[in-house]
Amino acid sequence: MKPRFVEGMNEFALAPLGRLTSSACNPLWSVLKKVWTEEFGNDEVMAHFPVLQSSFDVPDMVEHMNRSIPLTERHIRILQRAYDCTQMYTKIKLDDLKQRLLEIYELAFDYQQRHPVTHTVGPAQTKQRRYIYLLVNERQAQWTWKKPEGGVDTNGKLRDKTHEFDFCITKNILGNWTTYLVENVFIAFGEDLVIKQTIGMPMGTQPAVHWANMYCLAYEFDFFKRARAAGRMDIIKGFRFTARYIDDIIALKNEFIQQYLYNENVDAQGLAGIYPSCLIINREQESAVLLRYCDIEIYKSDGNWETTLYSKLDHPPLVGIAHTMYPHHDSFLADQAMYGVVTSHLYRCSRLCSTRGQFIWWGKRVLSALVDKQYVVKKLQGYSKRFLIKHEYLYGARTWKGLQTDLWTDIERGWRFKPKSMDST
Repeated sequence: MKPRFVEGMNEFALAPLGRLTSSACNPLWSVLKKVWTEEFGNDEVMAHFPVLQSSFDVPDMVEHMNRSIPLTERHIRILQRAYDCTQMYTKIKLDDLKQRLLEIYELAFDYQQRHPVTHTVGPAQTKQRRYIYLLVNERQAQWTWKKPEGGVDTNGKLRDKTHEFDFCITKNILGNWTTYLVENVFIAFGEDLVIKQTIGMPMGTQPAVHWANMYCLAYEFDFFKRARAAGRMDIIKGFRFTARYIDDIIALKNEFIQQYLYNENVDAQGLAGIYPSCLIINREQESAVLLRYCDIEIYKSDGNWETTLYSKLDHPPLVGIAHTMYPHHDSFLADQAMYGVVTSHLYRCSRLCSTRGQFIWWGKRVLSALVDKQYVVKKLQGYSKRFLIKHEYLYGARTWKGLQTDLWTDIERGWRFKPKSMDST
C-alpha cells in the first residue's frame, strides 16, 4: 500500500501538522522552567534549569562558577568538559520517545492546572483563571483560560474561521498530534521508494528540535528527583554548572558527569545515571585552561574563567576557506538592514565577552570588515555610538566615548582584520 503522507515536505498534507505541533511546543518552555523551580526549590544549587536557550546563558553560568570558587582555591586545576550526542536522531526508540514527550506535556499542563492566575475583574473584585488551553496556528501559540466563542470541534479545530488561531488544544490533543507524527514519518527516494522511519528522532519534522530537548529533559528531571530522594546533595551540587543546548552538553566544574552519563551506570549507593544507552554521548573536549562550546570560548586568566566569542572559521578545518559574511554596500538592501548588523554584533559581543579587551577586539574585527565593503564610516560610527550610549557603563566605562575611541582608532589608522590562511596555522 502506498503511504499517503511524507512529513517534512511542504507539498504533502502532514507538514502543517508538524508546524502546528512545533508552535504548540514553544509556550511550554516557560512553564517547564517553573515546573523545575517548583520541584527543586529556589536556591542556586537546586533550581538550575539544564536547558540553554542560547549561548547567551553561558557567561552567567561561568560567572556563578567563578563566585563559587574561593580566592584561596583559584590555583587548583579544574577540568571543564564538553560532550556531544552523536546519534540522538538515529537510535532513539519511538515508544520511549512518545512516552517521554507525553510525560513532559503532562508536567506543563498539570502545572497550569494547579496554578491559576489572579485577574482583576472589577472594583475590589478578582477572579482566578486557569490557563489550561493552547491557542495554536502554524506560526505561534499562546495559553488561554477559556475556549473561544463559536465553539471547538473534538479535534481542537475552531469553528470560527475568522479567529486569529486555528486550534484550541489540550494536552491530550497535543499528545495525539505528537503520537501521529512520530508513528507516521516516511522518507521518499525519488518516486518509487518510500521508507517508513521506525527508530530515531523524526528528522525533517518541525518539532524535532523541541522533541530532542524535551526527551533529554525528561531523563534529567528524573535523575535529579532520584538524586534528591537518595539525599545525594553532593551530586546535585556538582551539576550546578552543567547544561545542554539541544544535543551539546557543557559540564563546568563537574567531577560526576562521566560517572552518571548513562542510566545503566549505577553507583555503590544504587543511584543510576541520566541518559539512556541509545544516546551515544562523546566527550569532545576536556581541559583545565580552554573550552570551546557553540560560539563561545571559555578560558582561564589570572585564576578567573573568562568568556569570549569563538569562530570556527579561525580554526581547522575551516580556516583559510573563503567565506562572505556581510553584503557589499552596493547591494540592493535597505540601510537599516545593512548597518543594523553593527548593533546586533555589538550586542552579541557585550553578552558573550566578559572582558573589555575581547569586546573591543571582536567589535573592531567586524567593523573593519564592513569598512572594507565600502560601508560609510560615519554611519557605522553613528550606529556604534548609539549602541554604546544606550548601554551605558558597559565594562565599567564612565562614558561611551572611551569605548567608541577604542573601537575606531586603529581602523581610522588603516588597520584591517585579516583572516588566517591555511599556511599560518
